[in-house]
Amino acid sequence: MQSLPPMDTTASQHPPEPSRPLRLLSLDGGGVRGIITALWLHRLQAELSDPLHQHVDLIAGTSTGSLLACGMACGHSAQDLVAFYQKHGESVFPRGASRFAGRLRKLLSGSRYNHDGLRRVLDEVVGDTLLSEAQTRVMVTCFAPELDKGIVFDSASPDCAGISMQEACLASASLPDIFPAHMMDVPGHGRLGLVDGGVLSTDPSPQAVARLIREGIPQRGILLASFGTGIGPNPPDRIKAMQPPGDACDCSWMTPRLEQLLERTLSCEEWEILSGSPYRRFQTRLSAELAVPDHAGREQVRGMLLAAQKFLEEEGGEQKLTALAGELRLPAPENAGAG
Repeated sequence: MQSLPPMDTTASQHPPEPSRPLRLLSLDGGGVRGIITALWLHRLQAELSDPLHQHVDLIAGTSTGSLLACGMACGHSAQDLVAFYQKHGESVFPRGASRFAGRLRKLLSGSRYNHDGLRRVLDEVVGDTLLSEAQTRVMVTCFAPELDKGIVFDSASPDCAGISMQEACLASASLPDIFPAHMMDVPGHGRLGLVDGGVLSTDPSPQAVARLIREGIPQRGILLASFGTGIGPNPPDRIKAMQPPGDACDCSWMTPRLEQLLERTLSCEEWEILSGSPYRRFQTRLSAELAVPDHAGREQVRGMLLAAQKFLEEEGGEQKLTALAGELRLPAPENAGAG
């Protein structure tokens, strides 16, 4: 994973409180299924007295998760983001005659959709906001096929100061076969075609934690709240391999992947900190029909919302979110993690 260097922000930011862990919110990719994550985040935010981004130190997002991460870092409520998916889902992933045109486009160019609909959504969600203007620190993951490397755009990196959230999200959401690669200038590498960060991992938490380890993992540990977008009944082996164990309750489950990203063995101290860092995962199973990332029709979206609600009401999700809200409720230091 190619990480861009962190910004020295000690002069403008207060140091985090030593009495609580660093709070990391991680948001998976999954196309229109991001509405599931958005609904859960809306429910979580309802438990808190302030916007959710004020209760975390860092938000990491991949693909549709990058849109959610940057949207919250711009000050949007999770309820706003649910509405964006309902309003714009079919403009990003059109059906009917437009869907036929998409199949023809895929035959001719290799991608089913162009970026037009996604750009319209991003115009409304993030506009021209720069990563450096994020109201809390945000990381967006992408993949560079030419380099065979992951790229992390970090609002706390000086090299990312001039990169817009819209550009970063377009790159992170450009899933091969669905969208064309997004061409942009990448600091240190020149102009590249970037694709969906889910090519490396649909869950951005290992990349974000690896970045924190490079910076010096805090002794107080990390509280990692990781939100999925639902998983189908027969996911590909590659997707299965990315899923953490169902009984994971601390961050040590990701040690093998972290060592791959860092290209070294974790120290005993790093492993001990991760094994003591709480991990909260929110994920649910979906039918095969609902698991398709680009089926954004009214009935599919309604089915996703019902599945998300079922997780809350029948699968213990409500209690898990209430408990997480209690862990996040400590006030964040002023301007913590902002770029």
